[in-house]
Amino acid sequence: MAKRFSFMNGVMSHPSTYFFAAWTLCALLISLDFIPRITQYKDTAVIVYAALVLFNLIGVGIAWFIDYTPPSAPPTEVRYQFLYRSNLLILWIVGTLFETIASEGLPLLWIFTGNGKTYEDFGVPSIHGFMNAIYLFLTLSAFMKALTERSSRSFLEFLLLLGWSVVVVSRALMTIVLLQSATFFLINSRAGWQKKTLLLTATALGFLIIFGILGNARAEQFSILQSTDLGYLDPRYSIFVWIYAYLTSPIANLALNISVHSAELKLIPTTFLLPLLPSAVQSWLGFNTGFYSFSGYLAHDAFNVGTAFIQIFIDWGTFGVYLYDMILGFTGHIVWNNYRRTGRADIISLFIPCVVLTVFSNQFNQLPILLLLLLFIFSTRTSSERA
Repeated sequence: MAKRFSFMNGVMSHPSTYFFAAWTLCALLISLDFIPRITQYKDTAVIVYAALVLFNLIGVGIAWFIDYTPPSAPPTEVRYQFLYRSNLLILWIVGTLFETIASEGLPLLWIFTGNGKTYEDFGVPSIHGFMNAIYLFLTLSAFMKALTERSSRSFLEFLLLLGWSVVVVSRALMTIVLLQSATFFLINSRAGWQKKTLLLTATALGFLIIFGILGNARAEQFSILQSTDLGYLDPRYSIFVWIYAYLTSPIANLALNISVHSAELKLIPTTFLLPLLPSAVQSWLGFNTGFYSFSGYLAHDAFNVGTAFIQIFIDWGTFGVYLYDMILGFTGHIVWNNYRRTGRADIISLFIPCVVLTVFSNQFNQLPILLLLLLFIFSTRTSSERA
């Protein structure tokens, strides 16, 4: 889709814009002190937020100084060709059938039959992460083809693949798919930045409401909702409190750890690097595996994530937090510059969702995301038409 690279289009496509927006929202919400059990360290959380924004911008500034790109770029029509996609689709289908057989069913069926299994029981360790990486590649590439080629067949394939996240009852998988697709749409849309902002806001609000409904349906502890300043809370409004709790508990957990926990200051940040190993290898080494295995102290046991910075804090303290934050700002600007030069929007569409999700957890050290990035780098070819 050909379009001129205006100043506001540049701002709306920069990863740090989304970093700032996501963290500002969480900081504003926690400052409201709606759930005292979670927000008791709100003052520390606001200070941490301000420091994160500052160091992220420092990283952007360093990258701008090293890799400067002129403020304007010619309009570019980019076409995408995905090599080996058919082979990857076959591999994913075969691998998914194997996982279904090995798991003795599917999570959605387990809910209806009430056999006691959950979505966490689905999949084969290590293989499951590889299958998720292929799934994410297939889903985003289908959406990209649907949008750039006006292909209804590709859009139908995208919807069918999106439905798989419902079958396996994975909010995380659905979240990543929707964020990646929404990012690619916003970046490639010819609409002005005002319409993009409105669309982004409406999409985010709709997603948060759905997320809260799903969290409310799956939640086992209703007691935390009674600890708000409202006293007794009508269950009909609980989904909004779940939204608030989901958005504020990660930064609250990070603030809690910074306030009361002393980092071990390891030479090698093993807590941060361990997720790069397959889960089977982690188990063989004797580590507690899983996405949220290293959360530090928790403000409430029902909410066990501590943003993308909790792991590096456990290893290197606040120095590690702000160093990693600066690296994210630096890398984001380099990715953005590459998009400006080439018009290729796939890599930045992978990067921005990970930046948004830093308010929850660290996607950048997760094997499925790194494998997904490699799949796009090595199996995607582009051609450009410049005006």
